[in-house]
Amino acid sequence: NITSSYATGNISGYSILGGLCGSNREGTIDICYAKGSVAGNSSEGTIGGFCGFNFYSTVIRCYSTGHVSGGDECGGLCGDSYNSSVTYSFWDMQTSGLTVSAGGTGKTTTEMKTLSTFTDAVWDFVNVNDVSGKWMMPESDYPKLAWEVYTKIPVPDLHGLTVEQAQLTLTTAGLVPGESFFVYDNSVTLGLVSGTLPVSGSLVYSGLTIIHLLQASDTLYSGGSGTSEDPYQISTTGDWV
Repeated sequence: NITSSYATGNISGYSILGGLCGSNREGTIDICYAKGSVAGNSSEGTIGGFCGFNFYSTVIRCYSTGHVSGGDECGGLCGDSYNSSVTYSFWDMQTSGLTVSAGGTGKTTTEMKTLSTFTDAVWDFVNVNDVSGKWMMPESDYPKLAWEVYTKIPVPDLHGLTVEQAQLTLTTAGLVPGESFFVYDNSVTLGLVSGTLPVSGSLVYSGLTIIHLLQASDTLYSGGSGTSEDPYQISTTGDWV
């Protein structure tokens, strides 16, 4: 199986060729792409911009952009397929020079550089609210794997710092300071940082992830004592933490 990988080299040769792999036999390829050209030197070759031949296998959330030529079975994404599935996957019809493929959906170059082409096919992109995504979309370009662009770093331990010190620490680390919320915590002086969301030690993307600060408070909620006559008051997001 292959996942979260890419290939950019140009391929040439005989028989079964692909931009990422020649033959995918009983395997799964997920969240990958290939950009190199693929040229077959045999009139009987099976050539694909991404994969030459799929045999009892699966390709999902992948794409290719390279020019494809040579062989009697050529496809923009896959050259040939037997008892296999190719889903949520695309190839660039303009750069590949082909409008046919043994699986996948052909798109124009403009469509291949449009975010909705892929989000409509349930591709998972990173953003400030979801750092678990596998892809990111550069401006006027094809999708890239998130790990190519962003570096994962641990959230620093900010326990006991002032809000200003914590914000500076986050900025210096390449993280984005978010909102501050008061939470009940008597382990540090009131008003100092008692924790973060995500919690310290969590691996997050540098330059993208927003880190919210939790400030120590001596009250559980925005107000109230918790009795039926004086119930706790929920007025901020922090009251739910």
